[in-house]
Amino acid sequence: MFGWIKKLFNRSSKKVQEIVKPEPISLCEQNLKSWGVEYYKQKDGLLVVPGNLNISNRDLTELPDFSAVVVKGNFSCLHNHLTSLKGAPRMFDSLVSDFGVFWQGKIPEHLRQPPLKPASGSFEL
Repeated sequence: MFGWIKKLFNRSSKKVQEIVKPEPISLCEQNLKSWGVEYYKQKDGLLVVPGNLNISNRDLTELPDFSAVVVKGNFSCLHNHLTSLKGAPRMFDSLVSDFGVFWQGKIPEHLRQPPLKPASGSFEL
């Protein structure tokens, strides 16, 4: 007798699930969440950390891709095993790393690139 109500409800709930489906979050955003970092996401997808971001002493060999992140304070990545600053935030007040201190989002281009790896089969003299 009420079969038509069930059908209507099932169709409506499926449409609601499609509309409300959360969009997947990036690995960068996953890292920020797991580290308990306060941030907000702008409409353009840019992630903004309103304060400092400290990822020092995390035994990282490379930075997560923070290229879509703006840090309104200081970014620190000291005492990791980084070989470059590839993936550093787009903007920050200061960046403190084992490579030195950098200001206002300005990092030398050679530090934003991963180091060149020797070709396989090569040898050192």
